[in-house]
This record gives sequence, C-alpha cells and structure tokens, in this order.
Amino acid sequence: MISVVVFSSDWGRMFVSVGSRSNAGERRIYAPWQSDEGRALVLAFTPEGNNKQLYATGLRNCVGMVVQPATGELWCSVNERDGLGDDLVPDFVTRVREGAFYGWPWFYIGGNENPRRVGEEPTLRQQVSVPDVLLQPILAKLRPEPVREPLPPPKVYVPPRATAARRRRAGR
Repeated sequence: MISVVVFSSDWGRMFVSVGSRSNAGERRIYAPWQSDEGRALVLAFTPEGNNKQLYATGLRNCVGMVVQPATGELWCSVNERDGLGDDLVPDFVTRVREGAFYGWPWFYIGGNENPRRVGEEPTLRQQVSVPDVLLQPILAKLRPEPVREPLPPPKVYVPPRATAARRRRAGR
C-alpha cells in the first residue's frame, strides 16, 4: 500500500491517495457500494485533516499525485494490476475527477471486465471513468510533473541527402 499527500493550489483541501493491499482485489474495497477497507481511492480533507470525504475510487495504486498549478486539477499516475496477460493491464496517468470511479478491481480502461472478477459488479460497468493517458504496464511514474509553460514546437529533422534529392527533382 502506498499513500501520497498533496494540497490543492489554494491550500483549501488536502488529498490523500491510499493504494490497494493486493494485486487482484481479494479484499473488498472502501467505496460507496462496498465495505470499509479504505483502499484504492483518493480521500479529501480540510488542510487540518478534518471532514474526510471520498474524492475518487477504483484507483488501484495512485503512486504519483500532483495538482496542476495553472488549472488546479488533481492528476495521478496509477500502477495497475498484473498477471492478466501480455501488455495488460496498462498503467495510466489521469485527471482525478471528484466522485469518479476508475474501475479497480472489477474493470480496467473503461468497461473491460477483470477476468478474475467476472459478473461481480455488472452495474458499475457504465460508471467507469476512462483514464486520460495509457502507459506500458509496470511503467507508472512515481511523481508526474505538470507542464508549467507552453512547449516549443517539435523540431523536424530532415536528413541532408533527402534535401539534396528534393532540390535536384525541383531543378534547383
């Protein structure tokens, strides 16, 4: 289990991510529809640690959490479950939306059902939020860094031979 603490850009809220204790969700998780294990979620508090609220659920291990300074959005990089086959399940980076459910342990990347949990929570399939950016499995960054300034346009490399060949064809 991994826990991360960050504050909103106005310092009005404290966010705490609490990772799961397992790879496959053998234990029930704390969410409005389940028991009180208190895992795989993001909680929100006052800066003093009062008024605990569920902010988002179904995030297996939100190992990197950051508030984007320009927008105030909460972002998280998530280590997903293992053992479902080659290239499954992708890790991801996503905006963490208040009240959102991201699927763990029943679903992944939207409504894709976890084969270990088939048929357990069919009514949740339509509630799963799709992550913003998918990553190769086992690749989630521990602390994503927000872009603070506009990035310059990418430079395009044109090999010298290609340039010379184009000039000859153009009659220059």
